[in-house]
Amino acid sequence: MHGWPAPAQGGHQLPCAGKGHQTAQQRVAEEQLRRELTEWRADHEKRWAQESERQERLGQEQARLESQQDARLTAVEGAHEEQVQRLATLVTALEALRLQTVSENHETRLIAQRAWEQLGQALQQVVGNLRELWEKE
Repeated sequence: MHGWPAPAQGGHQLPCAGKGHQTAQQRVAEEQLRRELTEWRADHEKRWAQESERQERLGQEQARLESQQDARLTAVEGAHEEQVQRLATLVTALEALRLQTVSENHETRLIAQRAWEQLGQALQQVVGNLRELWEKE
């Protein structure tokens, strides 16, 4: 195909195929090879450029997606931290309320106990007064 011209049978050149004829064929073959190499290089460089552009676009898209993901992650982390702080505040408030309730409950028991004691004393006094009245009669 793109090789050198084959020698005539017996390994000898034909008489009409002189040095000038062989050189012309060689030049034609070399020129054909150069054209094919030039076409191959152009095609290869075109494919390389297209692939480079494709890779660049993919890289830009990946960077855009990563930036969006980073922004979302930052927002989620911020919201999480805010919720942690709110929860800590709520836990503190609930603990204070529990302590207040325990204290109020204790005070309520003391007040109720005093009221029952005073009621008992008052009843004893009433019963004593009734006995006195009963005995006088």
